[in-house]
Amino acid sequence: MAALLEGLAMTMLLRIQAALAGVPGRRLQGYRLAALSGVPLKKFQKRAAIFVRLGQLSRDKVRTDGNAFYWYSLDDRQMAVFQHRQALDEAKAGKDIALVADVEGLPARLAFLRMLKEKTVFGEHAMLALVIADYERTQRLRNTAAG
Repeated sequence: MAALLEGLAMTMLLRIQAALAGVPGRRLQGYRLAALSGVPLKKFQKRAAIFVRLGQLSRDKVRTDGNAFYWYSLDDRQMAVFQHRQALDEAKAGKDIALVADVEGLPARLAFLRMLKEKTVFGEHAMLALVIADYERTQRLRNTAAG
């Protein structure tokens, strides 16, 4: 049951982050963000407080003419985490997408990952296979570009 609730919260977080990522400036008022992400306002307010506390969303309180509104946003780190999580989900779904490995030190990291796959209990881990495939794809692209 706890895993199901955690999965539902993660789905809601991804919907909220996707809505913010699609907005110029990645900043919206709470009620607009709730409507854009398709989450009921009361549920959004409860979950947003948790996501802010966990550092997955940023929130500012803006006061105008005696009223106060929460503005939610994604900083650069939160946006990078969202994009990486989205790329992993697409890779799991079988879409042809690269996770884009850093080129510097690539051969050593690839050798280490292959060793992990061959000699440890992580050999059958799906995420490790995705990362190795991405590193190999990056290395092929680098070799092709080099000539």
